[in-house]
Amino acid sequence: MKGTGIYFEPSIGTTYRFKNWLQSSLVLGYEFDYLGTLKLSDQKTQINANWNGVRIYAGLTFTLPTKKIVQ
Repeated sequence: MKGTGIYFEPSIGTTYRFKNWLQSSLVLGYEFDYLGTLKLSDQKTQINANWNGVRIYAGLTFTLPTKKIVQ
């Protein structure tokens, strides 16, 4: 199936740094989906996809140490 999608996703989130090399994040948003029509090649069939809804993201970020360049 093929289709073109356009969406708008406002969100708000927070991060918490445990150490210089470790932080966590939590994000809450809502996706508004436009043009969600899917077509199957060589057929007249069309399916309207509706992916609107709440989105929750969580993650951990690990930062690798880098050497400072002295000038």
